[in-house]
Amino acid sequence: DVYKYIFPRVAMYHGMKQEIGEDALPVLEEFIKATGEKMSKKLDRLISFPGMLGPAMKAFARVSRNNFGKKSGFGQTFYEASKDCVKFDITDCPYCKYCTLCGCKELIHTFCDSDIYMYGNLTKISFERTETLEKGKKCDFTFRRK
Repeated sequence: DVYKYIFPRVAMYHGMKQEIGEDALPVLEEFIKATGEKMSKKLDRLISFPGMLGPAMKAFARVSRNNFGKKSGFGQTFYEASKDCVKFDITDCPYCKYCTLCGCKELIHTFCDSDIYMYGNLTKISFERTETLEKGKKCDFTFRRK
């Protein structure tokens, strides 16, 4: 459920802004980066085991459809789910919606950056994204087997 990520982050950010002012966003960004990179290392170790790459690609497709689909508040167009590539676009995003409604549009990129920290340094799967809804018309995701 994406909402358990949105509202606590928004509340934490607003509280941090009251306590430390302008430093709140950089501190939060650093925390998100460290957390994402830590999770990335764990994921990378898991998919590096012999025979795990194929199941990992299937899991990327399943998790993407389930966790980032309509029931989670996202608009999504799925293009490909194979053993070599998972490709989809996000066309509507609750992160963008609720950060805007809560008066903190400057937080939107932190959710997008989480993807980069989590998937951007995997050794057996490449993560490609050329656009996000924050600054464009969609968030495009491509996970490709290296």
